[in-house]
Amino acid sequence: PLHISNNVQCDLFADDSTLHFADKSVDTITAELQSSLRDVSSWCETNHMLLNPIKTESMLLATRQRHQLNIPPLKLSIKTAEIKQVPEHRLLGVTIDEQFKWQSHIDSVCKSASKNLFMLAKLKHIVDQDCRKLFYNAYIKPSIDYVSNVWDSSSEVHLQRLNSLHRRAIKLIHPVSSLSTDDKFKALDFLSMSDQHKVNKCMLMHSIVYGKTPDYLKQLIGKPSTRASHSRNSLIPLPLPKIDLFKASLAFSGPALWNYLPPRITNIKSRAGFRSSLINFFLNKT
Repeated sequence: PLHISNNVQCDLFADDSTLHFADKSVDTITAELQSSLRDVSSWCETNHMLLNPIKTESMLLATRQRHQLNIPPLKLSIKTAEIKQVPEHRLLGVTIDEQFKWQSHIDSVCKSASKNLFMLAKLKHIVDQDCRKLFYNAYIKPSIDYVSNVWDSSSEVHLQRLNSLHRRAIKLIHPVSSLSTDDKFKALDFLSMSDQHKVNKCMLMHSIVYGKTPDYLKQLIGKPSTRASHSRNSLIPLPLPKIDLFKASLAFSGPALWNYLPPRITNIKSRAGFRSSLINFFLNKT
């Protein structure tokens, strides 16, 4: 990161390295990324490391409307090896697609959940309800929750598929036929998938508001203001969205959800206390 252009951002995690740059012009994006790739290649040679162009891919992320304008492709290379441009890429367990539809990622989550639901259906005849709940919390819920703040903006069509699997899991944990699925959620003190994703986002917002996150997340959220009728409740101003896609982003949906919570919850500074009150709030909402 210290060796490339200050305009290009570099994210590192173990052996994964990602360069990214944003601009309205594809030519500018190509020029900035190509310059940084040359710097990276030079650094690797100096430090006796070798880049593998075959394992390097590029992606151009934009709205559906921009892609429909037939924007030119990225033309990047490492020395003489051309870098392949792809429509989607898996990064740290999340499949990112070039239009932020998240269909491929949800396909992957559904596949994983389906396999574990099959196992849960077998366990239903062997273990008791507490063990089935343990299995759900260990093998099914984590995949449905994993970085949901990133992809919960997907269309209802895709989310509904995952929600159906989530509801099936509840039926297998609590197989009493006389109760409706919603009643089974209440009996188990489980949240619906939609409410669970709201809890996940509220937890991230709590960390941002109380200064527990890196600066790049703090910069996404405006400074809280005080509402006259709720003097102890800090409201976060909502940015003005220019396109509907922005409403699904953390910068907009996060503050909107935070402002929806009552002051008695948002004023709790303890993370554990906030989470407990938050879950109770969604469990008991009408």
